Amino acid sequence: MVELMAQPGILVQTNVREFFYDALSAELARQQLGAQPATIGYLAGLLTAFLRTERFYEKTESGLSFRPLALRQGGALQLLGSGHRARTLRELGDVALFVAGVLAESLNRKLVDVDYYTAMGGSAYARLADTLNANEAGLPFGTMFADLARQFTDYADVLG
Repeated sequence: MVELMAQPGILVQTNVREFFYDALSAELARQQLGAQPATIGYLAGLLTAFLRTERFYEKTESGLSFRPLALRQGGALQLLGSGHRARTLRELGDVALFVAGVLAESLNRKLVDVDYYTAMGGSAYARLADTLNANEAGLPFGTMFADLARQFTDYADVLG
């Protein structure tokens, strides 16, 4: 990790993903939650990806659009190709985890609360794990997504 001293006492990291990895590792340790390095890396990548707001949206013919999670889930379950289904379920889980963790306080004024995002995200990651575990090549990732599903609330708290 490359760190520069911008001013005395202020560290500036040149790699955002490494910053998130280190911060997540520290918070997981503080909360006494065990997580595999691959899971921490995935969460750091998720935070890095959501620095770009278009990650919240789906690309449509008319541009970027935010589809409710329930509609995304319904669409994912109807997809025949496991690759398309897996990508859609992962994106659904990622959006739900980010919102339930980082944006949880903003849900206090909404019709749907953090429990909705937790249920939808946990379910998406669990289905994704099942899809990946059905293929021997997907087992390592299936295990990681099963962990994300099982500890969804804990990981959302860590992101928050």
